[in-house]
Amino acid sequence: MGPLHYARWLAAEHPEELAGFYPVLDADFQVSADGGGETGAPQVKVNPIRRADYHTDWVADRTIAWLDSLDAGDDWFCWMSFPDPHHPWDPPEDEMARIDWHDVPLPEGYPTSTAERERILDGKPRHWRLWYDGTLVSNYEAPSKWVPATLTPTSCERSRHETRSSASCSTRRSAECSRTSSASGGATTSTWSSPPITASSAVTSASCSKGRTTSTP
Repeated sequence: MGPLHYARWLAAEHPEELAGFYPVLDADFQVSADGGGETGAPQVKVNPIRRADYHTDWVADRTIAWLDSLDAGDDWFCWMSFPDPHHPWDPPEDEMARIDWHDVPLPEGYPTSTAERERILDGKPRHWRLWYDGTLVSNYEAPSKWVPATLTPTSCERSRHETRSSASCSTRRSAECSRTSSASGGATTSTWSSPPITASSAVTSASCSKGRTTSTP
C-alpha cells in the first residue's frame, strides 16, 4: 500500500481491508504482471473493500469536510486529486455491478486481428513493436514479465470496464465536491493523478489552505 496519507489511515482504521488491493510488487520485487477478475487481465483484482473506505470517497469526504469548516468570509484555495482511473484496476467490488463489462465495446477502429495490429505497430517507431513483443520495457510502471501481444479483445474489454467503474465513482464524488465548493464561494480543482507504481500506494489527499496555496506530497 505504501506509507502515504490514505495508506496510513486504512492501516489504522480498517487493516482488514488492506489485502483487498492488488499487490503491485511480485515475489521478486518487480512490478507484478499477475492477472485477475473473470478474464485474467493484467493488474486486475476484485476488491471487496467498502466503497466508503476506498480512496476516492476518502479524498472527497475530506475535501467536503474541509470546505464545510470554512467561514463565509475566508479566502481559500483547494486542490483535490483522485488517483483513479489508474492501474492497477481494483475498484470496490460493489461498483462493478454498475456496468456489465460484456456490454462495454472496444474503441472504434480497434484492430481485432494480430496481423493488423502488428502492421500498424511496424509503421511506428521501433520501440513500439519491441514493447508489444515484450522485449523492451520503456515504462517503469509496466510489468517486465507481461507481454502486451498476449492481450485478447476479452481482456481488453474487462480492463476498460475496470477503468469505467473507477472513473464513474470518481466523477460522482468530484461533482459532490464541486457543489459544496459553489456553496462555499471558493475554488476547487479536481484532477486525475498518476502516482508512481500504484494508485493505491500513492494516494494524494486534498491540499487545502485558507488564504494561501499549499501542496501535499
